[in-house]
Amino acid sequence: MMTPASLKLELPPAEPFDLELLPRSLRPLVRDVSERMQAPADFMAAAAVVELAASIGRRAFMQPKALDTTWRVVPNL
Repeated sequence: MMTPASLKLELPPAEPFDLELLPRSLRPLVRDVSERMQAPADFMAAAAVVELAASIGRRAFMQPKALDTTWRVVPNL
C-alpha cells in the first residue's frame, strides 16, 4: 500500500488587486465600500461584477459578424 503524499501548506504569492481592472464607473463604489467595510477591494469587486452581470442578464449580446445577424453570443459570467 502506498503512503499518500503530503499537501503543501504554503500558498503561492498573489499580486494585489488593481482597481484599474474594473470599469471606470465601478471604481469609486468598490473603493468606498472596501474602505468602509475594512475588507480587501477584490472582495467588493467580485460582488460588484456579479451584481452588474445579473442586472444585465441576457439583454446584452455580441454579434461576431457584422452582416450576419443570426449569430449572436450572449456573454456568461
